[in-house]
Amino acid sequence: MADSFPAGLRDAMKESVSTNLLTSRSALLVYLVLVTLTVLTWLIGMSGVEALWVSLLVFAMALFKVHLIGDYFMQLKQVRGIWGLVIVIWLSITAILVSAAYIFSAS
Repeated sequence: MADSFPAGLRDAMKESVSTNLLTSRSALLVYLVLVTLTVLTWLIGMSGVEALWVSLLVFAMALFKVHLIGDYFMQLKQVRGIWGLVIVIWLSITAILVSAAYIFSAS
């Protein structure tokens, strides 16, 4: 059966299968990280700790989760050029503004 396909097609199929397997493993790892961060956020919320650094830590975890979801599940990691930069700039501006609001409201 293996001889019924041209060599180039066989090689392309093998490469596609190994790439999909690697992508599946990466997606599973990212999913487990997202679940872990979500549980950690919930535990922090249930602990009742009310401090500025805790709020900023939870916010940083949320931003990291947004980054992971965008990169791995929305496939924004493959975006090249100006559009990849737009996403990073948007995330950075959001982080700076919300963090500043938290810090100045605590003063």
